[in-house]
Amino acid sequence: MAHQLTIEIHDNAKGWLEAATLRFLSKFEVELEYELDYASTYFGRKDRYALSLAYPVDTGYYRGPLPGFVLDLIPQGEPLKRLMGRYRISDINDYEAILSRVPLASPGNIRVQEPWLAIEAERPQYSFEGFTREEVVRRHVDFVEYMEAAGAPIGGTSGAGGGSPKFLLREDKAGKLHAEGMLDDSKTICAYLVKLPFTDSRNSVELLQVEQSYYELLRELPLRTGASLEICDNVLFIRRFDRQVVPDGSLHYHGLESLYSAHNIIIPGAHLKHEDNLRLIAKHSNQVEADIAEYIKRDLINKILANTDNHGRNTSFIKTDKSIQLSPLYDVTAMRFFMSDFIVELTKWEKPRETLMARLLWIEEELKIDRQLLLNEMRELSRSLSGIEQRLRELKVPEDFIVRSEDERRATLAEMKRL
Repeated sequence: MAHQLTIEIHDNAKGWLEAATLRFLSKFEVELEYELDYASTYFGRKDRYALSLAYPVDTGYYRGPLPGFVLDLIPQGEPLKRLMGRYRISDINDYEAILSRVPLASPGNIRVQEPWLAIEAERPQYSFEGFTREEVVRRHVDFVEYMEAAGAPIGGTSGAGGGSPKFLLREDKAGKLHAEGMLDDSKTICAYLVKLPFTDSRNSVELLQVEQSYYELLRELPLRTGASLEICDNVLFIRRFDRQVVPDGSLHYHGLESLYSAHNIIIPGAHLKHEDNLRLIAKHSNQVEADIAEYIKRDLINKILANTDNHGRNTSFIKTDKSIQLSPLYDVTAMRFFMSDFIVELTKWEKPRETLMARLLWIEEELKIDRQLLLNEMRELSRSLSGIEQRLRELKVPEDFIVRSEDERRATLAEMKRL
């Protein structure tokens, strides 16, 4: 094997920079090292200029198992299956083939250079007028095939992970949509993650509608959220928070790293402990107290809204030139009621900390966070949740979802009120 790949990191002033080399020695063993010039410029950085919080910029040499950040570059679930079929890759664990052949436009600011070379050469001549939102909605899962039939290069359109079909698209000044990676940054006014139902079943459609309704509720609460989600004929348009058009009109890329990557975990669907995640936040965040409080509140919200899908890829750090902190909330819906599969919680508390007060006491003792600050945050969240069931009905969450989750929701709310 010994196939060497160049990993690039996007700099908002300089564009894509050659940051590191990744060499496959075998299926699961690699060599990784930062480029010397890059390391000398950004030495010691662990923010947006690093491959991962687990791999700060340095001049060292790593040899061993595949680093955890690589799985942040590769979609999971349905998007990965579609890409493997398109690029004729038979083995889901053939990471070398996936990284070297598929132009993955992954969330964040990292990519593998080699499969993008042809697309980069093609982009100056790219003149396709783009697609309307109505065309995306009408075509649903056949949209990528429709793009290809119309002569539009797909680039890294399917670079997002998850069980449902997802596409990464960009909007131009005329309101037309293009594959991520094809529309020039200077012509981009917005970047979207477009999400379709898991299946055509009523339940899958409802869960997508609930995600949009839930997010409206979350935006009203003292939580870190992004822009409103837009739903059109059961297709969800999500404005990406790792892409930002700044006042001068340029498009900025922010680093985005999942908890799995930050823990350097390479196993999809691995179990985590909340305590370990909190230690990770305390180690890396520039806003430790705020992020610890945010994390605890999100765990409570998952209980209240029957969202059991709390794996390590559904929480991320967002990394800029100046900060490392928890990203805005995403992927919150009533997954306990997903009928096509049994979605279990993959992140849990140790048994001594099954009550909220026990968790707050542990955080104060272990992480040295003022418990009164946390209590104030929890009480503010509790007050803002007053009348939540009525608000869920106003947001058109199906009555069945509200009724089936009421026992745990009311128990969680009662525990919060006792603080």
